[in-house]
Amino acid sequence: MASEGAKGEQPPPLQTLLTAGHGSVETKCELNMDNLSKPELLTLLSIMEGELEARDLVIEALRARRKEVFLQEHYGHFSMTDPFLALQRDFESVAGHKEHRAVSASPITVLEAVMAHCRKMQERMSAQLAAAEGRQKRVRLYVCFKCRIITTCNR
Repeated sequence: MASEGAKGEQPPPLQTLLTAGHGSVETKCELNMDNLSKPELLTLLSIMEGELEARDLVIEALRARRKEVFLQEHYGHFSMTDPFLALQRDFESVAGHKEHRAVSASPITVLEAVMAHCRKMQERMSAQLAAAEGRQKRVRLYVCFKCRIITTCNR
């Protein structure tokens, strides 16, 4: 090693500890673990704490990536910002049976259903209006018959 002198001197324990923490698998720590000084213990503790933090960061990153992959696989063909598509997604996940017809298959089918409902309501209202006009006409004729003025009565 570069820190070792030409005479084969041992590096100070702190450097040996750092080399053991960051070196390759072939590097051997020649410290007596039973007789470590306070600075050596603190250095070892800081190395272990760094390793734990790095492990936690890797675990967090893997969980986030797994969550993203799950969401993309499960909800990939849906937009996560559109509430209509969210309702459609929920309907598809709950009603797995083919006997249930999707109430909201697409925006066009919903609009067609609304238009059909409006047409039906327009027909009903037209029928009610025609019936009301017929009743009004009969009432006018009755009132005008009592007055004996059939053609000029505007009451």
